Amino acid sequence: MSFIGDAIGGIVGGITGSNQAAEAQQDASRDSIAYKERMFDKMMANQRPFMQAGLGMIPGMIDAMNFDYGKAMQDYAKSGEYAAMEEAANRTLATQNEASGVGGSSFANSLKMIAPQLMQQGANRAYNQNMDKFNMMGSLFNAGQNAASMTGSQGMNLASSVGQDIGNIGESKAYGAMAPFQSAMNIGSMLATGGMF
Repeated sequence: MSFIGDAIGGIVGGITGSNQAAEAQQDASRDSIAYKERMFDKMMANQRPFMQAGLGMIPGMIDAMNFDYGKAMQDYAKSGEYAAMEEAANRTLATQNEASGVGGSSFANSLKMIAPQLMQQGANRAYNQNMDKFNMMGSLFNAGQNAASMTGSQGMNLASSVGQDIGNIGESKAYGAMAPFQSAMNIGSMLATGGMF
């Protein structure tokens, strides 16, 4: 084969090899993007129940924060527990009145003084139960918030990584497009410097 034939064969071979390498790099980057998207989708599916549970806690937490002591005291005064204590106190008063024959006004007054304390204790118990409920909902809310934060971080990492893969695709396309010109420039440089003779 002649010098020119060898040179043309070298150019064509160089171009073909460069194009194949560029295509392989593009395919690898596309595969990488597809894999990362599948992994992100799987991670999202795994975190979704926690995020939904956390979001579901918000209305209950708001309700718990709006605790009404006055209403809690009224609710306790209407409760079966309070009615049972009041009934027991009335029986005790009646028994004492019968036994003494003088009507135990001081005892009756004592029972009337205890009633507000009992309602306050009932309201405090309701408040503590309410705060326990709030704290349990807060734990689920925090789990949801952590899942959302993790998903956001993973999304940002994915975007950065996919951006690099897209950049690699662009670089390999540019390299493949430039390969014929680079080969021609190399041969021209060799001819100009006398490197081929």
